[in-house]
Amino acid sequence: MSKPKTKIYEIVALIREHGPVSPNRLTELTGDFRQSVDKYIRQAHDMGLIHIADFGPSPLGGNRTVKLYAYGKGIDAKRVYAIDRARQKTIEKIRAKRTALNRPHRDTYVEALFGAVA
Repeated sequence: MSKPKTKIYEIVALIREHGPVSPNRLTELTGDFRQSVDKYIRQAHDMGLIHIADFGPSPLGGNRTVKLYAYGKGIDAKRVYAIDRARQKTIEKIRAKRTALNRPHRDTYVEALFGAVA
């Protein structure tokens, strides 16, 4: 008699076959409810059968990301938030502007009243 195939191993087999895959895609492939798929993914991750390979864009759009799971033991990828990237770019622009002007930042109204900083 063959070993019964559990849902966890079915999820792991699908991840192995389809490469880095999102929980939404696994829900489509299995036909199960999303909550059930999330439970099986969490159990497989806790057992060390899968790991978070990367983060991809969410179907909901915006700054949201979704985990992409891959087969095997590995180090989970760190999530980088789009807001952090945008904030970092803004900070870099401000620093570049201040360095280019070689003067401290001064409010435009104060500068109009009292003149530029010497």
